[in-house]
This record gives sequence, C-alpha cells and structure tokens, in this order.
Amino acid sequence: MTDLGSAHALGTLLEGRGERLDNYTRVTVNSGRNVVVALARAEAHGVLIKQHRPRIADRLPMELAVHTEILDTAPAFGGDRIFVPRLLRSQPADRLLEFELVPDAVSLADKMAEPGDAGKAVPARRFEELGSFIGEFHAYTATMEIPDVLSEPAVDLELLQMVDFDHLTPERCAELSQGELQLARTVQRDAPLTASLARLSRAVEARCLIHGDLRGENVLLPAGSRERMALIDWELCRLSDPAVDLGHFIGSLLHRVLYAVRAEQPTVASWQAAAEPRMAALAPLTSSFWRGYRSGAGAFAEAQPLLALLTACHAGSALLSRTAGALRSTGELTPRDLLVVGVARRLLVEPLWAKARFLLDEGGVR
Repeated sequence: MTDLGSAHALGTLLEGRGERLDNYTRVTVNSGRNVVVALARAEAHGVLIKQHRPRIADRLPMELAVHTEILDTAPAFGGDRIFVPRLLRSQPADRLLEFELVPDAVSLADKMAEPGDAGKAVPARRFEELGSFIGEFHAYTATMEIPDVLSEPAVDLELLQMVDFDHLTPERCAELSQGELQLARTVQRDAPLTASLARLSRAVEARCLIHGDLRGENVLLPAGSRERMALIDWELCRLSDPAVDLGHFIGSLLHRVLYAVRAEQPTVASWQAAAEPRMAALAPLTSSFWRGYRSGAGAFAEAQPLLALLTACHAGSALLSRTAGALRSTGELTPRDLLVVGVARRLLVEPLWAKARFLLDEGGVR
C-alpha cells in the first residue's frame, strides 16, 4: 500500500474494509513522522489508523509488541482512571495499525498551554491518576520477561536522544541549524551544565519498560469531563530507566507552558514576568503526578532513593532537547530561548531545588 497521506491510498484502504468515505462524518489526516488517519462517525464511534513510515529503526514491531504482548495481557493498569485505546487490527505488511478512536479529545499539552490558571483547566487528580498508571506499568514490567523487540534499544537510545553538545563531531555540526550551533556553544561554555549532562548520561540504567514518549501531547482528555484519560503512541516503548519517562513528561510540560507564554508576550521582560506564575501553577500538578507515581510503583520506587533527583535532571535534559528541536525550524537562538535554557540549566545543575519545587507537596511531603 502507498502512503496513506494520498487520497487514492485512503480510498483503497476503505474499499478493502468494505466501506466508503461517506460512511464517516469527519475524516482527518495528519502526515508527519507517521501518517495518522482519524475516521469518525456521527455517534462518535470510529477508528484511528496509523501508518508507520519506513526508517532506519522501524518502530512498528515495537508498538505492535507492547500492545499484543504487554498491555493486552497485563493487569488493567489504572482501571477506571486511564485507558489505552485497543488495537483493533494490524497489517504489518502495509505498516498499518488500527486503534479504537478517542472521540473529540484534546491533548493535555493543549490544555496546559491555554492562558489562565492551569490548575483550573486540568484538575490535579488527573495528574495523580496518570502518575499512578505509569508507576503500576513500570513496577509490573520490572519483574517480567521483556520481549526482545522492546529490549534491543535499551539504554543506547536514551544516550542518543540526550543533549550532548560537548562531543559534537564535524559531521554532526554540519547537520545543525544556526540556532542549534548557538545553543551548543552556550552549553559548552557552561562547565557545571556540561558536567551535569555527563553525569546524567552515566546514570541511565535499564530497569523496566517505559512509555518512551511520555508527554502531554500523548495524553488525551476526552470531551466528557468524567471520562477516563487515554494514553496513546507507544511506538517508543522500550527497556530503560524510569526517570527518563518521568523527567520527559515534566520537561515537555514545562516546554509547552514556557513557549505558550513566549508566544503571548512581546518582550523578554514581559515573558519573564509571565513565565514565573505559569511555572508556579504547574508545580502542584507535577507534584500530584509524582505522588501518584510513588503510590502506583510502590516498592519499585522505594528501592530507588535517587529517583526524584534523576527525574528532575531528566526534566532539564528533555527541556534542552525540545528547545534544540524548536531551533531546527526557527534557526536562531533568541534571548527568550535563553531564558528557557536557564530553566533547563537549573533543573540539571540544582536538582534539589527542582525536586523541592516540582516533586514535593506544599507541605514538603514526598
């Protein structure tokens, strides 16, 4: 089958299903790293079809394995709190996976980026529920036999994804935008920051399966406020360090909130003034996420005394990585970008401060 981004391929797919395009009231196609087609009916039922595009590291077998060998056979993580859309059908030859549709959902990231008090937009209990789900998943997979396809990438993939501007080859530099090169020079001139990144890379240890792409964009809030949240996009699930998952989630939320503020504010001074209260509003939510995680993970979390500090450091690394990714398109490191880099730096260099701010309750309770 050809790329689902074409009308012909989509029509051929529907014909193979014995359906027509006018069977559906809404059809959306998103073409990016993968092609995702959402087909919705008037009664809100439908199907989401994901086509993996070929690349060097084919992730389709990983996503297929986590659904068929882990999620469909494991205990019901989260139960009435979180659910993972069911895998309805797979067609590996065409690189297709079909899932149940989550109707009229908005991502947690979009909610968090809305102006105003983030705590009112998304209740803290939602974060606690998500944290509990992830904790249960980590603890369960820490004791099971991991399918080979999910264990192969392991720690090596984390080291590739982490920002390491201190060891750039000439070939890698040639691939970077001007903004990324400016960021690299900024990091390289900061000895405490480069040392923190180096220590973090040495601390990564494979302990359990992680979601691998745990960010607000992959947490869906259905239209009904009482509906369960959905956690999607498991194609990067792998054997790795739990702190990577936790830090990536917090760092990605910080990135979304900070850049949403940046878009609203015309000057560096106004951005800086607006960013602080938005981070303050985020802190109780990330603390609720952490509290839920510790509850769900139980003894697995208790056995890792440095988990909170490593989570804070990975949040800083994730924030740096996402900033670098944004610079690929903008091509210029602006003063407001540097303010975001400053937040990432503090997470990495001062993890005790980060832990106290983003992973503790107001009363200082872990």
